[in-house]
Amino acid sequence: MLYRLAATAVGAAFVGLASYRVFDSTTAIKHLVIFCAVPFVLWGLHRLQKPGASDAAGGWRRLRPSGMHWTALVLSAGLTALMLYVWLFVGSSRADAATQMKVLLGLIIAGSAAALYMLVVCFLVHVRWDGQRIERWLGPSLRGSIRWGDIARVEYCPPAGPLVVHGKDGRCISIDAGMNGADELLKQIDRWLPDDPADAPAR
Repeated sequence: MLYRLAATAVGAAFVGLASYRVFDSTTAIKHLVIFCAVPFVLWGLHRLQKPGASDAAGGWRRLRPSGMHWTALVLSAGLTALMLYVWLFVGSSRADAATQMKVLLGLIIAGSAAALYMLVVCFLVHVRWDGQRIERWLGPSLRGSIRWGDIARVEYCPPAGPLVVHGKDGRCISIDAGMNGADELLKQIDRWLPDDPADAPAR
């Protein structure tokens, strides 16, 4: 989580500084302050989220997006829509208007990519588990499945921060630790981790 907040803060600072090329200095400073505050808002939402997973058919438990994910989706989509409106209908009357619009277009592309990523995370990526195994789905496609007894180890991968569950046969499943229900799933995984590290093959 700390790695993700740090990465968000760096990205927010970059966007705020880039706004100096698009807006006047006072407006740019306001943007910089707002963008740098976003990671702390997300952290607060992460702390306030409900930890439980949701029930699914057939006795499955499933991770679900937290308030942090929904806020990131709404903010990225809303900010991108605002910048797109400025780029299409408002423009600039300053002497360096052409440069301003190029920078703004770059910010629109970056914001669109962030919003698209959050759409995928919130609506297409599904991690679920039952009494026998854990699965990760991308839309209708099964991307990974590991039986509890085949779990070898769990790895934390900065800077993006997913938790990766490695199976003894080399298969792996990534888990977003910020999802609702992640703590419940990790406790279940911990019960099945091998006591002897030698049981987990080296990578």
